[in-house]
Amino acid sequence: MHVERALDLLAQGAYRFWDDHGTDEIGALLAEARTCYDAAEQADPATVAIGRSLIAAFELRLRTDVENQVNSGWDYDLEGPPLNGVEGDDWDDVSRPVDERAAEAARAALDADPEDPLVPIHLGHALA
Repeated sequence: MHVERALDLLAQGAYRFWDDHGTDEIGALLAEARTCYDAAEQADPATVAIGRSLIAAFELRLRTDVENQVNSGWDYDLEGPPLNGVEGDDWDDVSRPVDERAAEAARAALDADPEDPLVPIHLGHALA
């Protein structure tokens, strides 16, 4: 039940990123999704780790692409950030704490389920 609710919240967040449709509500959706994963005691640990990794990836996108616009002009809906693409534009270093959390969550997901093809993508985005 909790995992399904978290997935629904993440889907809503993804929709709101698309064409900047209600991005001001994404932070609350991600916080609620995190609470759902925290309450998902009976869920597969890999599922929870991957969900938390997705939350962290969305938080990174929210911080860089929406809140601070340090995205170097790439189209995040159709392509990922260029390698080291944020560093040159992030003069206030706003992305570093969220990037570190994203990398940590992706590494935990990789440990939990090394076969999931999305996990290396999350890790790559966090490390870029």
